[in-house]
Amino acid sequence: MSGCRLLGIVLLIGAGCSSSGNLPILKDPIGAGLPSPDLGSLVSDEETARAILKEHDQRLREGYPLHPGDKVRFQVVGQPELSFSAYVPMEGFLHYPHAGSLILKGRTAEGVRRDIIERLAGYLNNPEVTVFVEEYAVKNIYVLGAVNQAREYELPRGQQITLLQGVALGQGFKPEAEKRSVLLIRSKQIGGAEKITIPVDVVALTRTGRGIDPILLPGDTIYVPERDRVYVLGQVHRPGNYVATADYPTTISQAISMAGGFTRIAHESGVRLMRRGAGDQRESYVINVARILDGHPEEDVPLQPGDVVFVPDSFF
Repeated sequence: MSGCRLLGIVLLIGAGCSSSGNLPILKDPIGAGLPSPDLGSLVSDEETARAILKEHDQRLREGYPLHPGDKVRFQVVGQPELSFSAYVPMEGFLHYPHAGSLILKGRTAEGVRRDIIERLAGYLNNPEVTVFVEEYAVKNIYVLGAVNQAREYELPRGQQITLLQGVALGQGFKPEAEKRSVLLIRSKQIGGAEKITIPVDVVALTRTGRGIDPILLPGDTIYVPERDRVYVLGQVHRPGNYVATADYPTTISQAISMAGGFTRIAHESGVRLMRRGAGDQRESYVINVARILDGHPEEDVPLQPGDVVFVPDSFF
């Protein structure tokens, strides 16, 4: 309860009020028929996450990275045996005449062109080499979680899009989306298999310009979690669980308001707040909400994720 002014709150002491099991946890829906995101290892340190995204983006902004299934045209002026088209194989490399094993996967066409020129230097004088993509393979990403159309999407062929554009493919955020911790799940190294999960603060990105809008790679998953929920039960008009507000903490009076307000027989001065304390122990408090509504907003308690607000009846 640190940082909160709990004036008018009495800590309930007694076995009947102090503990009654764990509070419920609400899991985010992912969507029927869609795979659960493989979170891999979470990079929670902001500085590390930003460094990883910046490194990936710098490489991607150099040009389109070749991907298995792309059809690539190699052209060497005056050398028909060195001019042909080939698909990038799954293993990512092919044998090029007089140049040996040539890595394609994850490299730009320009990078491959320069590599071929260097390798042919002992075979041809000043070779004129062109490398370009004739046909782009189908590449997909997943946009999951609290977006309006959670599903798999095909990336525009030959184009690069960013995380925010990926969210737009999913028809934007749902009202309950937690935009401050959107997860980008991708291979740890471009072309690798190890997964890494990087949180992206979309609110900071769009409002302040802080952070980067990472370019998406084939196979990336954007996962948008829901905001924290609180539970309002008892003598309110719409008991249930409610999403906390996005930009500031939800207080106990706001939560009761979201639940439709008190019923006629509610005990407004004896509202109970139950939350997890240290060691996963249930802590219970009595809060005089009638006093808060009577002109003492400084006593309105900010709620924490998983808090349960119980409004007893006046005969309790």
